[in-house]
Amino acid sequence: SRVTIREVAERVGVHPSTVSRVLNPATRGRITPEIVEKVTTAADELGYRPNQAARGLRTNRTSTIGVLIPDITNPLFPPIIRGIEDGLGAGGYTAILGNTDNIAAREDEAVATMRARQVDGLILATARRDDPIVAQCLEEGLPVVLVNRTADTDGVSSIVNDDVLGIALAVRHLKGLGHT
Repeated sequence: SRVTIREVAERVGVHPSTVSRVLNPATRGRITPEIVEKVTTAADELGYRPNQAARGLRTNRTSTIGVLIPDITNPLFPPIIRGIEDGLGAGGYTAILGNTDNIAAREDEAVATMRARQVDGLILATARRDDPIVAQCLEEGLPVVLVNRTADTDGVSSIVNDDVLGIALAVRHLKGLGHT
């Protein structure tokens, strides 16, 4: 069975809230180094792993981001997904991936499922210029970032290629090699 914070606290002889503070990097500095060492050692020895679902109930955050892509078989998307996962992982987040096959009904269903799982935000590679999903996210206050797409809606962050700069760099490189 899962080891709980209460069991770690009993092993060390402290209150469970102290264990919680030690295991949270944002509050660890409030606890003496000796207690931090005892708690982390006990947690390691007992094999304690945080219960993300329980943490999410307390904090109303799941450390999960939904990622929607139109076609997993398109070779453009695996490197993008890899970059997303690497970036999210460094920040303590996990990605939930949804493949929509560019079908609006599947996009709606995937967003509804991700919302039901209480994702903290969405990364969309499926957005269209005037996308109702983007408008819905903005209306509900769900953070959204577009990848490889832009939207006509203000206040939406997007990550897209700078094609003009890319072409200029390629031409400059070819010219530098002596091509005309």
